[in-house]
Amino acid sequence: MDIKQLEEIGKQAAENATQKAKDSNSFVSFSKDGKVIRKYADGHMTEVSYDGGFKELDYAEK
Repeated sequence: MDIKQLEEIGKQAAENATQKAKDSNSFVSFSKDGKVIRKYADGHMTEVSYDGGFKELDYAEK
């Protein structure tokens, strides 16, 4: 298996996880620019922080 095949498998896995989260009205979490982001089924995104306790703030994609 080469790197291109591995990248395609990763892309498909991410797409499947996103669809399953949407179908179950849940969310997927991912990292972007060093931040943990949750994307909910309705498209709403929040930034998650665990600094001194759990916090979830609205996230506006730049």
